[in-house]
Amino acid sequence: MVRNRIDALEDFRKQLEGADVDLLREMVKVFAEQLMGADADALCGADYGERSPERVNRRNGYRERAWDTRAGTIALQARRPIPEFGDITYSFNGGKSRYHAFQSKFDWRLRAGINILSSLTLSQTKDNGSGSLENPNGNFPAPQDFRNLEAEYGLSAYHQPYNSTTSFIIELPFGKGRRWADDVPVGLDAVIGGWQIAGINTIIPGEMVTLIYMPAAAFQVSGIQQDFRGANNYRPNVIGDVLAPKGERNVQNWFNRNNVVIPTDPSQPFGNAPRNSVRGPKIWQVDFVATKKFALPWRPDALEFRAEFFNLLNRTNFRAPNGNRSSAGFGTITATYDPRIIQFGLKLNF
Repeated sequence: MVRNRIDALEDFRKQLEGADVDLLREMVKVFAEQLMGADADALCGADYGERSPERVNRRNGYRERAWDTRAGTIALQARRPIPEFGDITYSFNGGKSRYHAFQSKFDWRLRAGINILSSLTLSQTKDNGSGSLENPNGNFPAPQDFRNLEAEYGLSAYHQPYNSTTSFIIELPFGKGRRWADDVPVGLDAVIGGWQIAGINTIIPGEMVTLIYMPAAAFQVSGIQQDFRGANNYRPNVIGDVLAPKGERNVQNWFNRNNVVIPTDPSQPFGNAPRNSVRGPKIWQVDFVATKKFALPWRPDALEFRAEFFNLLNRTNFRAPNGNRSSAGFGTITATYDPRIIQFGLKLNF
């Protein structure tokens, strides 16, 4: 008896069973590319090849992971939309930032030559990425995982919850034209007269730090190494208070190492540590200047002498602690801002 009907599904199954391995690999490859391309377009809010002048963020290639199929393991390169290409840096318009602040100013001016200005700002700055080449202390312009952009939204690298600045200018009341010793001899007036002093007192929080780690080869999801090209910002897991207890916290032990853990599962290389989640010691500095003007025949303030003192109290202001969990120096502070600097100047006006 001759068969006069063909079961299409059964026939296709038999064809697959006897198909060449290369054919199966090609079919899986095409199917995988379509799935991953659609996923990437949805996450980025833009179709493949779509251009926009507002693109400010970056993402890199697909995640490095092996796919085991009947056709064998498909490598990353074979899964790329264009297999001949390597890693690609892609910019998209997904950046956002928010700034909220309370600002106050107190300005007091007295007739006796005394001016006092005090400003206080209480603020919060948040964003989901830094600018290229503006990435201090572990902050990256690219996300850790472009499939989870909400995890990137956090405090900015330049976030300052408070900024207190007070300045003063005082004309000392001695010498010609001043309240006291107006009639002193010229020689004595050259020593005690015409002086003005000024200072600035600044109190701000320490530098922000983003906790990171250096992944082993099995944990890496991209071959891009330069952050300005979109290198991933690998962050560890946080399981408790990051800062060391107050009694134990110092420049050699700023972070609690036990509460910052590097991922151990290569399939889960992205930790839960937020961006810019900790900071270093607060910064307090007093700058001071003393100036004196000398009269010359052609004008009363022709010559000006200045003595300037930066960081007058010579306070040690520390930079940010090491936030790289893979480093042996994690949690240590090895740099400071400038110590006291004294400089003198002489200016001639004519």
